[in-house]
Amino acid sequence: MSAGGGGRRGAVIALAAAVLPACVSAGGAVDTLPAVAHTIHARYAPVRRDVAGAMARAVRRACPGDVPRALVLAVDATGSMGRSLDAIKDAAAPLAAAAARGCRLAVFAYRDVGSGFTVKLVADFLVPPETALADLGSLEAREGGDDPELVWSALDAATAMAEDSGLPAHVLLVGDAAAHADPRKAERVRARLASGRITVEILEVTHGRPVTPPPRDLDPAALATLFAGRYLAVPPDEAAEALARELRAAAGATPAPPEVALVLGAGHPRGIVRALAEVAAPARALEAAGGDVALVRVGDPGDGSEAVVLAALHAPGVAAGVLADAAARVAGDADPPGPAGLLAGLAAAAALPWTPGRTHAIVLVAEDATDRDPPLEAPLRAFLAAPGAILIVLEPRAEASHVADRPLLGPEPAP
Repeated sequence: MSAGGGGRRGAVIALAAAVLPACVSAGGAVDTLPAVAHTIHARYAPVRRDVAGAMARAVRRACPGDVPRALVLAVDATGSMGRSLDAIKDAAAPLAAAAARGCRLAVFAYRDVGSGFTVKLVADFLVPPETALADLGSLEAREGGDDPELVWSALDAATAMAEDSGLPAHVLLVGDAAAHADPRKAERVRARLASGRITVEILEVTHGRPVTPPPRDLDPAALATLFAGRYLAVPPDEAAEALARELRAAAGATPAPPEVALVLGAGHPRGIVRALAEVAAPARALEAAGGDVALVRVGDPGDGSEAVVLAALHAPGVAAGVLADAAARVAGDADPPGPAGLLAGLAAAAALPWTPGRTHAIVLVAEDATDRDPPLEAPLRAFLAAPGAILIVLEPRAEASHVADRPLLGPEPAP
């Protein structure tokens, strides 16, 4: 624990070890884990099979580099988590690697009212990482068995510990059951997250059952409207051709072809991904005509970043090469974008080294919705304020009608 934070340690541990059993709201209301994530603008991902892999990626997101950070793990330790808890323990290697990079580690376990414990502090920041991992390894999945559990109590304790660390912190909650609704604790968690120093991620172990993802503030059409961009829904099997059509239109633009940044989500179906190879030739043609192409990938690439520039501007041939190998580089099996993932990708594109005086276009291919995030919106607004800058949003959507031949990248059509 950081200097100056130890004075609160006793209070935090007391909170974790003796959470009030009366945490179930009147009427027994329940919050699903997607609803919990939406309430606090947390990243959410359902985990169907590879719990250990999802854990490893989440740990890399939490502690991506050598900058000191804190990671607080909150684990559902009820009986239904048996094999999943074993898989969480199998993530000891990435947790140890994060600790070696300077990431401070704390662990909580939670169950339900009437269990042997409600929320238990397994290891705090004061114990060595190897001790914390050993204590995590000693956890047993027992009791519980009914939905919901004390999720809000666990988040309350975990975010209090994260706040007490004095470091930028990430709370990672892994569970398989909904939460007893608890508005009081939810408000406390929201208040701690308001500073922006603490982020939360929720991994829901689904055991194969279907889940409803959390609602988001902006679907692709609303995103285009917010930034006065141009929007087109396209059938999924025509998404790559629509993208190629935009690049062909850019190559023929006068008096000079524009600079174009393609922003691609990580969760697209593999059919769309394989078809992206068809976009490589138009990308090369645009560069040959004097334009430029960049490529930004949105989602979890496994290195802790929400958005990664795969091909920068002024690097001829790189974007086309990546697109030609799209099935391996652009989407694959990566996690879907987080709450503000699309905005992170757009902000990364806006920050590219655009050439002054040229026409600039960001073309987003998006199936996912995103949450509002003013700090990420600011660079995109600044980019779009420049003369000749435009945002185009293409949404692959099953019910979309056949795409007309007119590209969006060009003059606005007459009314």
